[in-house]
Amino acid sequence: MGRSAASNRRFAIHESLIRDFTYQLRLLLSQSYLLQESLKIMLSINSQKKMVKLIRLIQERLGEGKSFADSLENIQSIDHFYLMMVKSG
Repeated sequence: MGRSAASNRRFAIHESLIRDFTYQLRLLLSQSYLLQESLKIMLSINSQKKMVKLIRLIQERLGEGKSFADSLENIQSIDHFYLMMVKSG
């Protein structure tokens, strides 16, 4: 199975993890860290397996050239409204 096929699989996480992810990312981005730097920092400070898996999946998708919003697709607990908010900036 190729790299892109693996990154297109659905990934299920709890809504509270999405909330924690969003909060942490917001804090780092508000301090002028770039997205990739923020994800790297988040990866280094998180010990929750699902959070680490989520961050790595997003990093992989970004590495494939996908936008941040596109890298959040197929993550089960992220709804359409959340994706539209990310796309709109």
